[in-house]
Amino acid sequence: MPATTAPVRSAWRFFPHFVALGLGLVVAVNVGMAYLAISTFPGEVSDHGRK
Repeated sequence: MPATTAPVRSAWRFFPHFVALGLGLVVAVNVGMAYLAISTFPGEVSDHGRK
């Protein structure tokens, strides 16, 4: 019986996972920033800055 060897698996097989993880991280940070921007907006309108 001939000895069979397992094919060498490339580390590039994880590349799509890293891309998806990176995009998910960007989306999560953007959602967090939008939430903070909206939740801390005072909502006041004034003419103080206008001349």
